[in-house]
Amino acid sequence: MRILSYGEDPLTFWVLSQRMDEFLHQLGDSSRLEDVVFFYRPSFGRASGPQFGEFDAIVGTPIATYLVEAKWHGSGEVASGTVLLRPEQLRRHEIFRWYRSVWQRATYEAWDDLNLPE
Repeated sequence: MRILSYGEDPLTFWVLSQRMDEFLHQLGDSSRLEDVVFFYRPSFGRASGPQFGEFDAIVGTPIATYLVEAKWHGSGEVASGTVLLRPEQLRRHEIFRWYRSVWQRATYEAWDDLNLPE
């Protein structure tokens, strides 16, 4: 069977499922592969309204949590080897960072117990 694909989504999945060791090495993360979990295209709702969209992936290790925004070489968001995130992508990272820090500080009985920012 041949699978044909285009763009960053299938490349992201391939790298994280077939080359996770190289991905972690480039980040300086020495975690064992058995201790790694990755979520492919986890959705937090669409980017409009109160939702904040989706990352291309989230990789969790005992050392760190990596929020992945993948771009392919043909993307207009790659300029001179530097990836430029759009404002809504930067906001997504800020929201997730806040969410994770609040979640780590306490245990909640229900989602409604979280005092989410407006």
